[in-house]
Amino acid sequence: MGSKSIWKDRSLRTSDKKRTKAAELTLRESLYPICLVTILFFIWGFSYGLLDTLNKHFQNTLGISKARSSGLQAAYFGAYPLASLGHAAWILRHYSYRAVFIWGLCLYGVGALLCIPAILHRSFAGFCVCIFIIGNGLGSLETAANPYITVCGPPKYSEIRINISQAINGIGTVIAPVLGSYVFFNFGDEKALENVQWVYLAIACFVYFINYVTETRANTSSALGSQFLAGAQGAFALGRFVGVGLMHWAKPRIVFGIYLTMCIVFVGPSITQDGNTGMSMLYVTLFFESICFPTIVALGMRGLGRHTKRGSGFIVAGVMGGACVPPLTGAVADLHSTSLAMVVPMAFFVGAWSYALAVNFWPSYRDTADAFTETEIGLREHNEGVAEEGSLGDDEEKGVATEQREIRS
Repeated sequence: MGSKSIWKDRSLRTSDKKRTKAAELTLRESLYPICLVTILFFIWGFSYGLLDTLNKHFQNTLGISKARSSGLQAAYFGAYPLASLGHAAWILRHYSYRAVFIWGLCLYGVGALLCIPAILHRSFAGFCVCIFIIGNGLGSLETAANPYITVCGPPKYSEIRINISQAINGIGTVIAPVLGSYVFFNFGDEKALENVQWVYLAIACFVYFINYVTETRANTSSALGSQFLAGAQGAFALGRFVGVGLMHWAKPRIVFGIYLTMCIVFVGPSITQDGNTGMSMLYVTLFFESICFPTIVALGMRGLGRHTKRGSGFIVAGVMGGACVPPLTGAVADLHSTSLAMVVPMAFFVGAWSYALAVNFWPSYRDTADAFTETEIGLREHNEGVAEEGSLGDDEEKGVATEQREIRS
């Protein structure tokens, strides 16, 4: 298939009352395309895991404050709404998932290549620009990958599918800090900065974990703190696998509500406790934070119909909160301490808890989520209900056929 077929405007349109063929794929049919897209989850997970290690290295090498070093996170997260509500969303609505994947990977590569001159000139501002470009690329990938995984296969298992893919993402975040601890902290400043140019970067899940460990746990070096971060990311990945298992026995909205509640319960003690106790609280918090975002994506897309792709863009744009939290956390850490700065993420956890309460106790949210969880669509080789829904119009039929070709290719 030539490039013209990829970029040709397809004007995909579907009806709110019709379901696309993607949802009718059986578990076996959906396995291959899901595995291919899950590779992208690992790529940006690996990128996530490196930035906190690099953040700490910039503090040590260039002598910048925690608040200023958070410019890396702000640059990355600030790019997300530009991608998910702007260029990536437009390509997704007018062309295809594949076109967005190609676009995102191209931006990612350009940003990674531009890191070389920025690092050679020891330009922190230039490196932030590179991260902004990389953030646009990864934001584009996530704008397409999240809805793709959610709609590709039986709707009953959409939360499980996206949490498995995000768990693979978590494996990347475990590997990255371990690698970063050897690349960044086992050499002199000049050599370490030179090594950075070969590494493409993005964002860590818990951006001040290394700062927290080195401040609150006595005699902890930055390299050891980076390895502790790998352990924390391991807890994060494990939490997703455990969450997937629990979703086989309980409704995803219930598991999500319990996990987010536990985040609030355990992040609180990390504010007042130092040393191993405080660090353990953050480990447990990361474990329970694990399934929150992917489950929000899956639950938030329930019942959107023809607005699914647009809605996914708005949800992914919510990641821009990461452009606000690191600078706020860094400012509090500079004025007081890193442990006290955990008040900032705790406040955002409480805000997110409102959605967990709504989806579990508000009838309109709860009933919509349960309707999809209990459906049998895609669990048979061919669903009898398609013929009963009536014939599709020309535009809808074209859109359904096109999306089916995208999924199967």
